[in-house]
Amino acid sequence: MSQTEWERLTRAAGSEELYVQESGRCPLLVNGRCRVYPVRPMICRLWGLTKDMACPYGCEPERWLEAEEARQFLRAAEQLSGGRMNGIFPRSTAHLARRRLAQDALEQVRG
Repeated sequence: MSQTEWERLTRAAGSEELYVQESGRCPLLVNGRCRVYPVRPMICRLWGLTKDMACPYGCEPERWLEAEEARQFLRAAEQLSGGRMNGIFPRSTAHLARRRLAQDALEQVRG
């Protein structure tokens, strides 16, 4: 998550104490709804649009994004933030999703 996204997110949430629960659930989901939907970070905007981050309820987009397309969106969000990334969100959804995309890309390279 970029520094700019983090700042927008914590301002909207009213707290910087945002930690993913042991279950992997985002701390910003309340009754299944995002508390900061209008300012959600890029990784959340990509959720459900790649097969690596498919919707657990079976929803599917008109067209799946390829993993590389998703990485391009994440890089663009980082560039818009001046290249500053934030590592404060421990075990964040963003971190887990990026790691999953990276692992998938590595597996594809290894064949």
